[in-house]
Amino acid sequence: MKKRTFLQIVSVCVLFVALFFTNLTQGFSQSPYSSQEMLIKFEPGIGNAYINSFRSSLGATEIAVSPLSGVRLWTISNFSEAMENHGWTNINETSNGSKDKAGVNSVGLNFESVTPSIGGGSSSNPAWNPLGSCTNYDILCNTANRPVKVAILDTGIGYTGSNNNPSFCNEDLFQPFYTSNIGYDFVNNDNQPQDDQGHGTHIAGIIAQIASTADNANIQLLSYKTHNSNGNGTLFNIIQAVDRAILDGAKIINMSFSYQAPAPSGKPDPLQTAINVAANYGVLVVAAAGNLGGSGGVGNTSPWFYPASFDCPNIISVASSNCNGNLSNFSAWGPTNVDIAMLGENILGPHHLNGSFIFKSGTSQSAAIVSGIATLMGTFLQDVNYGPLKCSILGAAEYKVDLDNLIVTEGIADAPDALALMLNGCVASSGADFTLAAAPPVQEEISAEEISVYPNPFSEEVSVNFKGIEGETASFAVFNALGGLLYTEKKTIEDTGHIAFSWQAGQCVLSGVYFIRIQTTGKTITQKVIKN
Repeated sequence: MKKRTFLQIVSVCVLFVALFFTNLTQGFSQSPYSSQEMLIKFEPGIGNAYINSFRSSLGATEIAVSPLSGVRLWTISNFSEAMENHGWTNINETSNGSKDKAGVNSVGLNFESVTPSIGGGSSSNPAWNPLGSCTNYDILCNTANRPVKVAILDTGIGYTGSNNNPSFCNEDLFQPFYTSNIGYDFVNNDNQPQDDQGHGTHIAGIIAQIASTADNANIQLLSYKTHNSNGNGTLFNIIQAVDRAILDGAKIINMSFSYQAPAPSGKPDPLQTAINVAANYGVLVVAAAGNLGGSGGVGNTSPWFYPASFDCPNIISVASSNCNGNLSNFSAWGPTNVDIAMLGENILGPHHLNGSFIFKSGTSQSAAIVSGIATLMGTFLQDVNYGPLKCSILGAAEYKVDLDNLIVTEGIADAPDALALMLNGCVASSGADFTLAAAPPVQEEISAEEISVYPNPFSEEVSVNFKGIEGETASFAVFNALGGLLYTEKKTIEDTGHIAFSWQAGQCVLSGVYFIRIQTTGKTITQKVIKN
């Protein structure tokens, strides 16, 4: 039983946008960071002369600049100039003091994030069934064929050979979802993101297994190696990978890693700015809420982990639950900063060396399952955008009493309900223009000679026959009652003057009123149809 009805969904969507950070009173174990490296981004329009002057005043050397978000990596080997010019004696003072400088957009330390998972046994059966009857990850019908690219920022992907002829650790699983652009290795700065740790392959394997449940899904995976053989990765590598993922056309980014740091104050964290840039491109970021390492649990105050806790509109932060809907004892949680839960215990995924399947647990695995769900949902969108994906996944969360006051939705992700909610109009007040289409079309009076629609009402498939002018292009589209575009197709009218279209709604689309629209040069005809 759902705690929230459809009428309450808008409130849920407003909540994930409106929540802001509050100060934490408990202490936390801050993640490691470089004592000589600083990340800094300047406001648009700030010239190189000012930037170089400020850098020189610190005695800093610029190592690299991220290509899209414009975050710079500076290193300071001797703080004598920073001390002389600003009174700053170490990287903490330099970072904090730089926030007050004119023209600085964001600044922070180059923290080190980790990709922790709890290991388990192996399985001789590689069949994907880690969830069983625990929870609902299956979309329950074929996906649409619109392309979706998914970026996995992790330890890489298990393969050998060249990118043009890769040999994956599990060929049958990975080959359908990778092209010659496998990704990039930001640890070793080459285009061979080979996994030497295992975490990234396990995460990619979960997403690939979910994608493989749909026939003919047009899904591409991209693996960006941001973490080394110890599972550690710097924020600058992650920022570069976010930029690269956007430029490569990814619409979903999986971040199954975390780090602890003070909450951003005054100005945003550089990784936060990069994720906000991704939001401008409509990219959904699915982030692991973080593992407590057995020291936390329900009843104790959970620390906040980043990037999951950043106040970015395009992040879904995911906690781990067990089969009974309880929060996993290793999972971080938070009633304002963790969005939703998903099964994260004993999840099967491939080993990066031999392709055998192994069990692992963690919020990393929970995030991967939610990324897989979002990927299948994205194939139904004309233009994949974080808005309807996030709103639908959170709005359709299945309430669990044991998650009361622990996470924002107090529930577990439910794929079929999330898809149904998205297809039938999920509206969130995020300020982003993510609507699937314009306002609902207005029905016109038309003659039977111009268009015939049959059957109407229909159950699974409706067909349209239209009379037009030979050689013209006719555009066919289907909208729901809220104006959401569900299907579109174009054809050229043949010499008979007639053209036929059909729409297979299937079991994914709920019963109700829909609109069929035919558009040619200078003419638009709209017909109402009813699905039983």
